[in-house]
Amino acid sequence: MPTFMVETYQFTDEHTASTSVEQIMIDGVTKAAMTADGSHLCAVTAGFAGRPQLIAFERNAETGALDMVSTVAEGSTVGDDEVIVEGLAQARGLAVHTSHLFVSSGRGGGDTAAFDLSDPANPSFVGKQDSFVPFLSFFASCGHSLARHDVLAADIACRASSYLYTVQVGGFSSVFPGDLLALTGFRTDTFGNDLPNIDDVLSYIASPDGRHVYLAGLSQQLVFFPNFEIVESSLLVVFERRTGN
Repeated sequence: MPTFMVETYQFTDEHTASTSVEQIMIDGVTKAAMTADGSHLCAVTAGFAGRPQLIAFERNAETGALDMVSTVAEGSTVGDDEVIVEGLAQARGLAVHTSHLFVSSGRGGGDTAAFDLSDPANPSFVGKQDSFVPFLSFFASCGHSLARHDVLAADIACRASSYLYTVQVGGFSSVFPGDLLALTGFRTDTFGNDLPNIDDVLSYIASPDGRHVYLAGLSQQLVFFPNFEIVESSLLVVFERRTGN
């Protein structure tokens, strides 16, 4: 397993040179996200012996330096009920809510784990929602996640058949699906509106007020005339966020 260095440098007052502030050795960082207040950074790593980890860093707002304060490993047990931590393997998307972190990863590209950030130095595992992808899981990849403002939830964008869904936190050990779009590949949303075919999600952003999300992607179409070829087109799709199911 390759080892990577997280290094922090700080400019001199004259900005004529930089000096090394801190160096941290970490195995295989795959994704990272900052807490809403900027005080901490959470990173998912490949970990040791095939056990991915969620690492929490305290951030020095003045220098930007990071100080590792806690780790949570895949397969470890937490709490009095010894709940097993799951959902960190093959992390593809991280979304930070004011009080929660969502990690989209794993089987079929759609497993989503939730962590409570009430104490950002010690993320607490809440639970995991299994993948929603019913078929074509080999082609699915959920690499884009956005936290919602109005509820403890994250919207996850995927390629292939099920390309948009919501995962919501109800309480301790309660992570459940919210709105599902194109779940069975019929290309309709919860309200019966037709959805365009998006084979690859390139970008996924939310409006500042949280009311809308914008998904940019590529659509592929097989054309037989005049030549047998695959034609690729670009799309920008706008969704209105709705609360609840």
